[in-house]
Amino acid sequence: MKSIFNTGSLYKETLNDACKYRISETAKLIEMINLINGKFRTPKIKYLHRAIDHINLIHNTNIEKLPLDISNIDSNAWLAGFTDADGHFQISLEGIYGLNKSLCRGRVKCIFSIKQRVIDKGTGDSCIPFMSKIAKIFQCNIQYESENQMTFMAQADSKHYLTKSYFDKYPLMTSKHLDYLCFLEGLNYLGKRLTSQEVIEIQKIKNSMNKNRTFFN
Repeated sequence: MKSIFNTGSLYKETLNDACKYRISETAKLIEMINLINGKFRTPKIKYLHRAIDHINLIHNTNIEKLPLDISNIDSNAWLAGFTDADGHFQISLEGIYGLNKSLCRGRVKCIFSIKQRVIDKGTGDSCIPFMSKIAKIFQCNIQYESENQMTFMAQADSKHYLTKSYFDKYPLMTSKHLDYLCFLEGLNYLGKRLTSQEVIEIQKIKNSMNKNRTFFN
């Protein structure tokens, strides 16, 4: 993003292993606002509207505060960007395919999930509406893990084509794309009894994902 806007600063936060991009140049800030205005689907739109109010007041501009985007979620790349930030791809090995010495029948599960608060902390608004729309695309249900935490897990073998269809059309842009590629490799092991060599292969794929990833392209 910094190279695209040719301004701003990058800050690395060691505490939560995050990187922030900050723009202070007014013209570029307005350019950024115009790019994302009307593209929001979550309660964070209130922060954008506050920023627009401030810019309009201080710099005598007249930027219109566009409402939430209510188009079909699978009609644009918004969900890909949201997944880059908050999504999760994983492979779960159960039974004799796992590392817990279970004697149960082995099973490979590929999972795409997103976890969110039920109520957004900063705005007090519910996140259920947009999470429900996302879950509907992948034909799965929201699960409430605690009073203010929910998730959906797209994990049915017969529904993985929905996940593949979306992310093949709207590719991820962070290292999470590499986890998605591992997820796709995992699909080749579903629904069959694996040889000992195949078990080693899928365990290796699983152990190279997410926080265990050491290879970054």
